[in-house]
Amino acid sequence: MNAYHKMKVIFALLFLFMISNSIHAKDADTLVIKTNIYCDHCKECESCGGKIERDLTFDKGIEAVQLDEKAMTIKVTYNSKKTNPEAIRQLISKYGFDADEVKADPIAYSKLDECCKNSGMKDINDFITIKPLKNGKFKLNHTLENEANIYNYLFELGFRFTKIKNKRFYFKRDKFKLVPILFQDIKDGFKNVLIEFNFSNIPDGLSKEEVINWFYHRRPIKNGGFVEACLIENLSDIEINYLIQEKIKAELSFQ
Repeated sequence: MNAYHKMKVIFALLFLFMISNSIHAKDADTLVIKTNIYCDHCKECESCGGKIERDLTFDKGIEAVQLDEKAMTIKVTYNSKKTNPEAIRQLISKYGFDADEVKADPIAYSKLDECCKNSGMKDINDFITIKPLKNGKFKLNHTLENEANIYNYLFELGFRFTKIKNKRFYFKRDKFKLVPILFQDIKDGFKNVLIEFNFSNIPDGLSKEEVINWFYHRRPIKNGGFVEACLIENLSDIEINYLIQEKIKAELSFQ
């Protein structure tokens, strides 16, 4: 092949490359998603920033991912013929992170490193309804929404429920480890939250002790369908076998 024909081939390949890039650019869109970041070293953390920027690019249609820690946004470049914004938000949720209005998948969130979770102050009004009285004191109660918030937060802490052959099992998930527990352990878990947490929005004149006393007397955590619906997790066959074996070990240790 002489030099002239070589040049023609090179120009033809360049032309095809430019056309391909042009078509690719038309299909590529950019999406900026708002999220919540609690880790102070998110970019270097394998559990959050590193995982999102690295692993998300392996999903169908995702071409590039850029995390902005300060703005708390995830910029995603994607092929609009292969995926769409709603599917991308669902993907990010499955990694344990909020994606605009789509909340983080609670199971994925529970598996994140502790540094990646929101361990800051909680609003006491999420868990308890506080009504000021004319005498300057307060009446504490809880609504169905408060009760749901308690159970959902217990889920964040790793407390779970499942059914195996029509038998009820309560357990605590610590990433991939499953620990059989009693229902009383779930009650104690929330009691410890009340004792240890520095809640926000506790009104002046209401003490922490009064809140804890309310818990002891009101007993807002009730065994039944509602708590089970909030804590339920379907397990794989391997996890079921593991949980049964752990429960048997725990029962034998008490004998």
